[in-house]
Amino acid sequence: MIRDAIIYLQVPPTYQRGSQKVSLKTQEKECTKWAIDNSYRVKKICQDDGFYNRKGLSEIIQGIEEGDTIIVYALNCLSRNTTECLNIIDEIRRKGASVYSITEKIDTESSMGKIMINMISSIAQFYPDDTSERIRTALKNKKENGLPVGKIPYGYCLDERTGRLKEDATEQIVIRLIQMKRKEKDEKGNPKSYRQITDELNREKIPPRPGTKKWYYASVYRILNRDPVILRPSEEEMTPKLLKGEESSETLTSM
Repeated sequence: MIRDAIIYLQVPPTYQRGSQKVSLKTQEKECTKWAIDNSYRVKKICQDDGFYNRKGLSEIIQGIEEGDTIIVYALNCLSRNTTECLNIIDEIRRKGASVYSITEKIDTESSMGKIMINMISSIAQFYPDDTSERIRTALKNKKENGLPVGKIPYGYCLDERTGRLKEDATEQIVIRLIQMKRKEKDEKGNPKSYRQITDELNREKIPPRPGTKKWYYASVYRILNRDPVILRPSEEEMTPKLLKGEESSETLTSM
């Protein structure tokens, strides 16, 4: 019996064959060949050129009929996000259709395919939590070892030799000035607001970070409320000179 199939083409940025991404032309050739070899009649071919324009996929889902099979070159053609991909597959299955992936050889209509999808779904529910935990741990370790995390905070710069954060002498002076201004009182006897401090810095022409034209409220707020920046010496700085085979000036003097 000949069954109807719809081919969906999308170049997934994370899937490559060798060093080349699989082109839409190659995907169409592989999907069409599989359809013919397995007695399917290709009634439509839809494609999207990017993940931000999914008109082709939306057209397939809206016009899908019971018994149709959606053929894709790889599951991540449907979505780069595992959870979203599973949601799309679930929506297709609810309409009485199925999905077949050439690369993973998963047929959501078969018993084995259903087991595979259930396994992927179970992993997807666990993996985001596991990933978040590992990211938090990695960032914490980087901070504790004085390594930069994200944007370098004001008052610090990157030591090109060690790759670690070090204090920027000029910006540290500005930080102390900002802290002093915060302790000052306004006309009503209250601590100066972040807005008042910002206006004063701009009036006094205190230079902001290079690349920034002026001081902003948010910048002053972050400087005064951020967590302390932990600086750690490098392994080279922590290693005594004598252990590195160098003699100290005291040793040479005493000889």
